Amino acid sequence: MLKKQYIQSAFELLIGESKKTFLGEKSSCMQKYKNSLPVGFCHDYPNTVSLKVTADCNLRCKHCYYSGEPTLYNPQDDFSTEDIFELIDFLVDDFNILTLTLTGGEPFLREDFINIVAHAKEKNLPLVIQTNGTILTEKDIKNLSEILYPKTDVIHISLEGANKNAHDSIRGKGTFDKAIESIKLLKKYSLPVQINSTLTSVSAPNLENLFELCDSLNVNRLSISKFHVCHENHKYLDVILEDTIYCAHKILEKMKKYPHIFAKTKIVDIYDFLKLDEGRKILDEYLDKHPKKIHEETCLSCHNHNKLVISAKGDVFLCSTYESEDTTLGNLHESDFYEIWERRLSNPYFQKRNLSTVKCKDCKYITLCGAGCLASAYKEYGDINMAPAECPYFKEYLRRLNE
Repeated sequence: MLKKQYIQSAFELLIGESKKTFLGEKSSCMQKYKNSLPVGFCHDYPNTVSLKVTADCNLRCKHCYYSGEPTLYNPQDDFSTEDIFELIDFLVDDFNILTLTLTGGEPFLREDFINIVAHAKEKNLPLVIQTNGTILTEKDIKNLSEILYPKTDVIHISLEGANKNAHDSIRGKGTFDKAIESIKLLKKYSLPVQINSTLTSVSAPNLENLFELCDSLNVNRLSISKFHVCHENHKYLDVILEDTIYCAHKILEKMKKYPHIFAKTKIVDIYDFLKLDEGRKILDEYLDKHPKKIHEETCLSCHNHNKLVISAKGDVFLCSTYESEDTTLGNLHESDFYEIWERRLSNPYFQKRNLSTVKCKDCKYITLCGAGCLASAYKEYGDINMAPAECPYFKEYLRRLNE
């Protein structure tokens, strides 16, 4: 049985992350788009873009979204170098984006990847580079050190837990040592590194030890997210609620012990607490002490449509949580970017969502969850105005409604 202390710690972690997310989104919004925002709804243009420069990957990680459909690893339709240069120019010159994430697949499989990075930096564009860290060479890293700007750019390396056994069981034999060696080389050349990890049934027993690992590698940025099952063969990696709560408790203790490590954690959400009697008590007590209301016209979209995701084959999405034919804005090989951007107006993820539209508007917990993830709601119910699939409270409501 879970101790109340563990549940309380997990809630403290959740509230702390909520405050960080709010402040981060607010400062990003205020930076540039304050005067271009239609009242309470959406951005005129995206300010962050995630670009998958290749569908190819040298690994076949067991928890990868692509692992359910191996044909997705096909790099045949990847952008050419010239196409990517032209796309970056457009995103900066016409859309004036603030940041660009370069990911894959594994981006370093492209022979021209360093040139792509250099072109983006010629446009003074802040970069996030996401890699599994297994094929970086010292030559690559030295070249990056001459291109990247440590104050605005960062390289994300994925680690599945804090030890070789956990990591290699997900990503393949020998991959942990290769990733650690890449991190050491990146730090040798004074490049900023963030370690990304995922809470799975494999990583859960030692996930909090990532703080010691970061400290030993002189890495001061860490991101830990919850794993979401995408395919049947992923189910064994799902984490039971008790282990999730206990892991959150241990991570909070390590965050207090290592305050110099900026840790972003998304391993618990309000819906975890709604599944526990003691969890609901904690939520109720918090609401009693911090009563607040949501204005009816407050936008309940997750990021006010300020992001775009571009797949390696040119498909454009507002959100990567649930990519499907009816949520794509179009394909860059077939349509002009402005034409694609205009299609957002009829996209399911772009429809107005506020307190007057959501079906869970009378729920007493809505001030804490903000109606949750609209992509999850759409995937589960085909309607962005429903509660997300993870919400047990809404499922109880629907069950009572149908009795």
